[in-house]
Amino acid sequence: MDADEKLPAPKQNWLADHPRIVICAIVVACLSPFLNKAVEIDDPLFVWTAKWIQHHPGNFFGFNVNWFGVEMPMGVSNYNPPTTSYFLALVGSVFGWEEIALHGAFLLIAIVAALGVFALAHEWCGHPLLATVVALLTPVFLVSGTTLMSDMPMFAGWIWAVVMWEQGLKSSRLGQILFAGFLTGVAVLTKYSALNNLAWLLASHSDAKLRDGAEAVRLATRAAELTGRKQPVVLGTLAAAFAETGQFKQAIETAEAARNLAAVAGQTEVVESNERLLKLYRAGKAAHQAAGK
Repeated sequence: MDADEKLPAPKQNWLADHPRIVICAIVVACLSPFLNKAVEIDDPLFVWTAKWIQHHPGNFFGFNVNWFGVEMPMGVSNYNPPTTSYFLALVGSVFGWEEIALHGAFLLIAIVAALGVFALAHEWCGHPLLATVVALLTPVFLVSGTTLMSDMPMFAGWIWAVVMWEQGLKSSRLGQILFAGFLTGVAVLTKYSALNNLAWLLASHSDAKLRDGAEAVRLATRAAELTGRKQPVVLGTLAAAFAETGQFKQAIETAEAARNLAAVAGQTEVVESNERLLKLYRAGKAAHQAAGK
Protein backbone atom coordinates (compact mmCIF):
# COMPACT_ATOMS: atom_id res chain seq x y z
CA MET A 1 0.00 0.00 0.00
CA ASP A 2 1.29 3.45 -0.90
CA ALA A 3 2.39 5.30 2.20
CA ASP A 4 0.53 8.37 0.96
CA GLU A 5 -2.70 6.45 0.41
CA LYS A 6 -5.25 7.29 3.08
CA LEU A 7 -7.29 4.67 4.81
CA PRO A 8 -11.04 5.05 4.35
CA ALA A 9 -12.71 6.87 7.19
CA PRO A 10 -14.71 4.60 9.46
CA LYS A 11 -18.44 4.69 8.87
CA GLN A 12 -20.29 6.92 11.23
CA ASN A 13 -22.96 5.35 13.41
CA TRP A 14 -25.75 7.90 13.27
CA LEU A 15 -27.62 6.39 16.21
CA ALA A 16 -24.57 6.52 18.44
CA ASP A 17 -23.75 10.06 17.34
CA HIS A 18 -27.25 11.40 18.04
CA PRO A 19 -28.46 9.50 21.13
CA ARG A 20 -30.70 12.26 22.46
CA ILE A 21 -32.57 12.56 19.17
CA VAL A 22 -33.04 8.79 19.16
CA ILE A 23 -34.37 8.87 22.72
CA CYS A 24 -36.82 11.68 21.96
CA ALA A 25 -38.02 9.84 18.85
CA ILE A 26 -38.63 6.63 20.82
CA VAL A 27 -40.61 8.45 23.50
CA VAL A 28 -42.73 10.25 20.91
CA ALA A 29 -43.30 7.05 18.93
CA CYS A 30 -44.38 5.13 22.03
CA LEU A 31 -46.55 7.77 23.68
CA SER A 32 -47.99 9.93 20.89
CA PRO A 33 -50.65 7.32 19.95
CA PHE A 34 -52.16 7.99 23.39
CA LEU A 35 -52.36 11.79 23.12
CA ASN A 36 -56.14 11.64 22.80
CA LYS A 37 -56.54 9.02 25.54
CA ALA A 38 -59.46 9.63 27.89
CA VAL A 39 -58.69 10.38 31.52
CA GLU A 40 -58.74 7.22 33.64
CA ILE A 41 -57.56 5.61 36.87
CA ASP A 42 -56.78 8.56 39.20
CA ASP A 43 -56.40 11.13 36.40
CA PRO A 44 -59.75 12.80 37.24
CA LEU A 45 -58.54 13.70 40.74
CA PHE A 46 -55.67 15.69 39.28
CA VAL A 47 -57.76 17.28 36.52
CA TRP A 48 -60.58 18.27 38.89
CA THR A 49 -58.05 19.79 41.27
CA ALA A 50 -56.44 21.67 38.37
CA LYS A 51 -59.78 23.12 37.29
CA TRP A 52 -60.46 24.18 40.87
CA ILE A 53 -57.01 25.78 41.11
CA GLN A 54 -57.75 27.76 37.95
CA HIS A 55 -60.35 29.71 39.93
CA HIS A 56 -58.99 29.27 43.48
CA PRO A 57 -55.17 29.24 43.13
CA GLY A 58 -54.57 29.75 46.84
CA ASN A 59 -56.91 26.99 48.04
CA PHE A 60 -55.92 23.96 45.98
CA PHE A 61 -57.82 21.26 47.93
CA GLY A 62 -60.74 23.43 49.05
CA PHE A 63 -63.55 21.25 47.76
CA ASN A 64 -65.15 17.86 48.30
CA VAL A 65 -65.31 14.90 45.92
CA ASN A 66 -67.15 11.59 45.88
CA TRP A 67 -64.35 9.20 44.89
CA PHE A 68 -64.75 6.33 47.35
CA GLY A 69 -68.55 6.20 47.38
CA VAL A 70 -68.95 8.98 49.92
CA GLU A 71 -68.23 12.71 49.72
CA MET A 72 -64.84 13.55 51.23
CA PRO A 73 -62.39 16.48 51.09
CA MET A 74 -60.13 16.31 48.04
CA GLY A 75 -57.11 16.45 50.34
CA VAL A 76 -58.24 13.14 51.85
CA SER A 77 -59.13 11.51 48.54
CA ASN A 78 -55.90 12.48 46.78
CA TYR A 79 -52.73 11.52 48.70
CA ASN A 80 -50.47 13.71 46.59
CA PRO A 81 -49.09 17.24 46.74
CA PRO A 82 -50.79 19.75 44.40
CA THR A 83 -47.82 20.55 42.14
CA THR A 84 -48.98 18.32 39.27
CA SER A 85 -52.43 19.88 39.38
CA TYR A 86 -50.91 23.37 39.30
CA PHE A 87 -49.05 22.34 36.16
CA LEU A 88 -52.26 20.98 34.64
CA ALA A 89 -54.04 24.22 35.57
CA LEU A 90 -51.40 26.19 33.68
CA VAL A 91 -51.66 23.94 30.64
CA GLY A 92 -55.45 23.99 30.71
CA SER A 93 -55.56 27.77 31.04
CA VAL A 94 -53.29 28.28 28.03
CA PHE A 95 -54.14 25.40 25.70
CA GLY A 96 -57.56 24.24 26.88
CA TRP A 97 -58.74 21.13 28.69
CA GLU A 98 -58.87 18.70 25.79
CA GLU A 99 -57.05 15.43 26.39
CA ILE A 100 -54.60 16.04 23.55
CA ALA A 101 -53.38 19.27 25.17
CA LEU A 102 -52.95 17.72 28.61
CA HIS A 103 -51.27 14.55 27.35
CA GLY A 104 -49.08 16.63 25.03
CA ALA A 105 -47.73 18.55 28.01
CA PHE A 106 -47.04 15.31 29.85
CA LEU A 107 -45.30 13.94 26.77
CA LEU A 108 -42.74 16.73 27.18
CA ILE A 109 -42.24 15.69 30.80
CA ALA A 110 -41.68 12.10 29.68
CA ILE A 111 -39.01 13.30 27.24
CA VAL A 112 -37.28 15.24 30.04
CA ALA A 113 -37.37 12.11 32.21
CA ALA A 114 -35.98 9.94 29.40
CA LEU A 115 -33.10 12.35 28.81
CA GLY A 116 -32.42 12.21 32.54
CA VAL A 117 -32.18 8.43 32.37
CA PHE A 118 -29.65 8.78 29.55
CA ALA A 119 -27.62 11.35 31.49
CA LEU A 120 -27.46 9.05 34.52
CA ALA A 121 -26.65 6.00 32.39
CA HIS A 122 -23.85 7.99 30.74
CA GLU A 123 -22.32 8.47 34.20
CA TRP A 124 -22.40 4.79 35.11
CA CYS A 125 -22.22 2.46 32.12
CA GLY A 126 -20.52 1.99 28.77
CA HIS A 127 -23.73 1.66 26.74
CA PRO A 128 -25.96 4.51 27.95
CA LEU A 129 -28.19 4.55 24.87
CA LEU A 130 -28.96 0.84 25.17
CA ALA A 131 -29.60 1.18 28.90
CA THR A 132 -31.95 4.09 28.28
CA VAL A 133 -33.90 2.30 25.56
CA VAL A 134 -34.37 -0.70 27.85
CA ALA A 135 -35.66 1.61 30.60
CA LEU A 136 -38.04 3.41 28.23
CA LEU A 137 -39.58 0.16 27.02
CA THR A 138 -40.45 -1.09 30.49
CA PRO A 139 -44.18 -1.26 31.26
CA VAL A 140 -43.90 1.14 34.20
CA PHE A 141 -42.48 3.93 32.01
CA LEU A 142 -44.90 3.37 29.14
CA VAL A 143 -47.98 3.17 31.37
CA SER A 144 -46.97 6.12 33.54
CA GLY A 145 -46.24 8.13 30.40
CA THR A 146 -49.88 7.91 29.30
CA THR A 147 -51.42 9.16 32.56
CA LEU A 148 -52.00 12.64 33.98
CA MET A 149 -50.86 11.69 37.46
CA SER A 150 -47.76 12.58 39.47
CA ASP A 151 -45.58 9.58 38.63
CA MET A 152 -43.81 10.91 35.55
CA PRO A 153 -43.30 14.48 36.86
CA MET A 154 -41.86 13.08 40.10
CA PHE A 155 -39.58 10.72 38.18
CA ALA A 156 -38.34 13.51 35.91
CA GLY A 157 -37.47 15.73 38.86
CA TRP A 158 -35.88 12.91 40.82
CA ILE A 159 -33.74 11.46 38.01
CA TRP A 160 -32.30 14.88 37.18
CA ALA A 161 -31.70 15.54 40.88
CA VAL A 162 -29.60 12.36 41.03
CA VAL A 163 -27.74 13.36 37.84
CA MET A 164 -26.92 16.82 39.21
CA TRP A 165 -25.89 15.34 42.54
CA GLU A 166 -23.57 12.77 40.96
CA GLN A 167 -22.00 15.36 38.66
CA GLY A 168 -21.68 17.87 41.48
CA LEU A 169 -19.90 15.37 43.71
CA LYS A 170 -17.47 14.42 40.94
CA SER A 171 -16.72 18.01 39.92
CA SER A 172 -17.04 19.59 43.39
CA ARG A 173 -19.34 22.22 41.89
CA LEU A 174 -21.56 23.67 44.58
CA GLY A 175 -24.03 25.01 42.02
CA GLN A 176 -24.85 21.55 40.73
CA ILE A 177 -25.29 20.17 44.24
CA LEU A 178 -27.61 23.05 45.16
CA PHE A 179 -29.58 22.53 41.95
CA ALA A 180 -29.87 18.85 42.85
CA GLY A 181 -31.38 19.90 46.17
CA PHE A 182 -33.84 22.17 44.38
CA LEU A 183 -34.90 19.39 42.01
CA THR A 184 -35.30 17.01 44.94
CA GLY A 185 -37.66 19.51 46.52
CA VAL A 186 -39.62 19.74 43.28
CA ALA A 187 -39.90 15.95 43.15
CA VAL A 188 -41.07 15.75 46.77
CA LEU A 189 -43.69 18.44 46.15
CA THR A 190 -44.92 16.43 43.17
CA LYS A 191 -45.30 13.00 44.80
CA TYR A 192 -44.57 11.89 48.33
CA SER A 193 -42.65 8.80 47.24
CA ALA A 194 -39.77 11.14 46.37
CA LEU A 195 -39.55 11.83 50.10
CA ASN A 196 -39.05 8.11 50.58
CA ASN A 197 -36.34 8.04 47.90
CA LEU A 198 -34.42 10.80 49.64
CA ALA A 199 -34.72 9.05 52.99
CA TRP A 200 -33.35 5.84 51.45
CA LEU A 201 -30.30 7.64 50.10
CA LEU A 202 -29.60 9.28 53.45
CA ALA A 203 -29.93 5.94 55.23
CA SER A 204 -28.03 3.66 52.88
CA HIS A 205 -25.62 5.60 50.66
CA SER A 206 -22.27 3.91 50.16
CA ASP A 207 -20.45 7.13 51.12
CA ALA A 208 -20.60 7.61 54.89
CA LYS A 209 -20.20 11.38 54.47
CA LEU A 210 -23.53 11.50 52.65
CA ARG A 211 -25.48 9.42 55.17
CA ASP A 212 -27.59 11.12 57.81
CA GLY A 213 -29.53 8.60 59.84
CA ALA A 214 -31.46 11.09 61.95
CA GLU A 215 -32.69 13.01 58.91
CA ALA A 216 -33.50 9.72 57.17
CA VAL A 217 -35.68 8.71 60.13
CA ARG A 218 -37.46 12.06 60.06
CA LEU A 219 -38.17 11.93 56.33
CA ALA A 220 -39.09 8.24 56.27
CA THR A 221 -41.41 8.68 59.25
CA ARG A 222 -43.18 11.51 57.45
CA ALA A 223 -43.44 9.45 54.26
CA ALA A 224 -44.91 6.56 56.25
CA GLU A 225 -47.45 8.87 57.87
CA LEU A 226 -48.49 10.35 54.52
CA THR A 227 -49.05 6.87 53.10
CA GLY A 228 -50.91 5.58 56.15
CA ARG A 229 -48.09 3.14 56.94
CA LYS A 230 -49.55 0.87 54.27
CA GLN A 231 -46.75 0.97 51.69
CA PRO A 232 -44.18 -1.82 52.24
CA VAL A 233 -41.45 0.00 50.32
CA VAL A 234 -41.87 3.09 52.51
CA LEU A 235 -41.77 1.02 55.68
CA GLY A 236 -38.67 -0.73 54.37
CA THR A 237 -36.97 2.64 54.06
CA LEU A 238 -38.00 3.58 57.58
CA ALA A 239 -36.50 0.31 58.83
CA ALA A 240 -33.21 1.11 57.08
CA ALA A 241 -33.23 4.57 58.64
CA PHE A 242 -33.75 3.09 62.10
CA ALA A 243 -30.85 0.70 61.50
CA GLU A 244 -28.59 3.56 60.41
CA THR A 245 -29.21 5.26 63.76
CA GLY A 246 -28.60 2.04 65.69
CA GLN A 247 -32.28 1.50 66.58
CA PHE A 248 -32.24 -2.15 65.55
CA LYS A 249 -35.30 -3.21 67.54
CA GLN A 250 -37.42 -0.66 65.68
CA ALA A 251 -35.69 -1.59 62.43
CA ILE A 252 -36.59 -5.26 62.85
CA GLU A 253 -40.21 -4.52 63.80
CA THR A 254 -40.66 -2.13 60.87
CA ALA A 255 -38.99 -4.44 58.36
CA GLU A 256 -41.20 -7.30 59.51
CA ALA A 257 -44.26 -5.10 59.01
CA ALA A 258 -43.01 -4.18 55.53
CA ARG A 259 -42.43 -7.84 54.69
CA ASN A 260 -45.89 -8.85 55.88
CA LEU A 261 -47.61 -6.08 53.91
CA ALA A 262 -45.66 -7.05 50.80
CA ALA A 263 -46.61 -10.70 51.25
CA VAL A 264 -50.30 -9.83 51.42
CA ALA A 265 -49.94 -7.68 48.29
CA GLY A 266 -48.06 -10.43 46.44
CA GLN A 267 -44.91 -8.31 46.09
CA THR A 268 -42.42 -11.16 46.10
CA GLU A 269 -39.31 -9.08 45.41
CA VAL A 270 -40.11 -6.71 48.27
CA VAL A 271 -40.63 -9.68 50.59
CA GLU A 272 -37.26 -11.16 49.62
CA SER A 273 -35.53 -7.78 49.96
CA ASN A 274 -36.86 -7.30 53.49
CA GLU A 275 -35.85 -10.85 54.42
CA ARG A 276 -32.28 -10.05 53.40
CA LEU A 277 -32.34 -6.77 55.30
CA LEU A 278 -33.77 -8.43 58.40
CA LYS A 279 -30.70 -10.68 58.56
CA LEU A 280 -28.53 -7.55 58.68
CA TYR A 281 -30.62 -5.84 61.34
CA ARG A 282 -30.70 -8.95 63.54
CA ALA A 283 -26.91 -9.03 63.27
CA GLY A 284 -26.73 -5.39 64.36
CA LYS A 285 -25.75 -4.10 60.93
CA ALA A 286 -27.16 -1.24 58.87
CA ALA A 287 -28.13 -1.54 55.20
CA HIS A 288 -25.52 0.23 53.10
CA GLN A 289 -25.35 0.14 49.33
CA ALA A 290 -22.20 -1.16 47.69
CA ALA A 291 -20.08 1.52 46.03
CA GLY A 292 -21.46 2.40 42.64
CA LYS A 293 -24.96 1.11 43.37
